[in-house]
Order: sequence, then structure tokens, then C-alpha cells
Amino acid sequence: MKLIKNIIFTCILLYSLNIIAKDTQELMLYPSLQNSSEGYFSLSWNKSQRDLLDSKSRLQLSHTPEFVKIERTLSLTGNQKISLSGFNDGQYYFRLVDSLGNPLSNVATVTVNHRDFYQALSIFALGACLFIVLVLSIFLPRQLNQPTTNR
Repeated sequence: MKLIKNIIFTCILLYSLNIIAKDTQELMLYPSLQNSSEGYFSLSWNKSQRDLLDSKSRLQLSHTPEFVKIERTLSLTGNQKISLSGFNDGQYYFRLVDSLGNPLSNVATVTVNHRDFYQALSIFALGACLFIVLVLSIFLPRQLNQPTTNR
């Protein structure tokens, strides 16, 4: 019985240490897509209990991983995720910074490469064909199953 208690205590202790280690980890920025063909994606981050993100934290966007020129800075309002859209083809780099511009997170990379016109047109045509098949499969069997009256 004492052995079982020691094993349970050890498991609880190891689990507690694992939670503490996760709470002290650095702030990580995660893109929902690393390759976007539509020009929209989401960025999320883990929020540690040390509250590295204050009310003046910002999300920076650049076209270079060194952030030589900052293209855009977005304010964060205590969220853990932001959705972004309207991006042209290219590679974009994001990071979280504090109110003084000091980096708080890793650099997340997202590559946007839109589909060409003919590929988009073929996807649209496929969708239209599937819609027609769906409509026909709903209404055509009803037409065939209607009883006919003999006079």
C-alpha cells in the first residue's frame, strides 16, 4: 500500500512540475497556415501566466525576417488569436513586441501564393457541377415516383 501511495505522489509531483515548466516557457506565435493560397490566415500565441503580453503589446509585420522595415503594427486587446486577410503574394514575417518594441516571441512565417485564374475557374466549375447533381438528385426522384392515374 505504501508503494502505491509513493507512486501516486511521484506521478502528481511530476505532473505539477510539467505544468510549472509550461507556464515559464517563452511566448510562441503560431500561424494557422504556413502556406496560404487565399490570402487569409490566423495567428495565435500561447499566453503564459507571467502575462508577457500587456495592454500595449503589438503584432509586427515585415517582409524580412530581421524586421529591417516594419510594414504594419497591429494592437492586441488581450486576445490569443488574430485573423488577418487581404494579403498579396509574398512572404510575411510576424512577431509580438512589447510597448518599447522589444521582441517577446518567435518569428512566424507565412507564405501567400494565390491560385492562378484557370485553377480557380476549374474549382468553380467543379462546384457548379456538384450543385447541379445535388439539385437533380433531390428533385428528379420525386418526379419519377409520382403515381400515374389511368383513365
